[in-house]
Amino acid sequence: VNGTLLKKGKKADYTTEYLGGGKMKIEGSGNYSGSIEVEFKVGGGEDLGKAGLKAGKGQNFNYNGSAFSDKAEGVNHVNVECSKTAEYRFFNNVNKGTAVCVAYGDGVNTTGSKAVKFKIKGAKKPNDVNEEQTDDGGRKVK
Repeated sequence: VNGTLLKKGKKADYTTEYLGGGKMKIEGSGNYSGSIEVEFKVGGGEDLGKAGLKAGKGQNFNYNGSAFSDKAEGVNHVNVECSKTAEYRFFNNVNKGTAVCVAYGDGVNTTGSKAVKFKIKGAKKPNDVNEEQTDDGGRKVK
């Protein structure tokens, strides 16, 4: 502050207080006395528009009637690689065709947004599965 580097950690020589509206108060302690109010801007951080976003890389998605997303489990889980602070939204993520994953910045650590597409394939036919198919009564299905 004002050209003085303050120490952080357990032996900090200052305390901070958030005052709201983009202002904080820094008060000296230990070898320092007095206080100062400073303004700051929330934002900046990583621009997701320039970041690498990958969704579903190396995964195969077959239509199964349920939505695919990063929060789903099992076969419906979409591996998303981007910022941990981004919020992800999915569009057209149920039926066969092109689905879209959009990462939105949180406004603090990340800004902007980025979209990436992935494909949902048609449903597999039972005959395409190597396992023997049975109905609810345990009878073989051809």
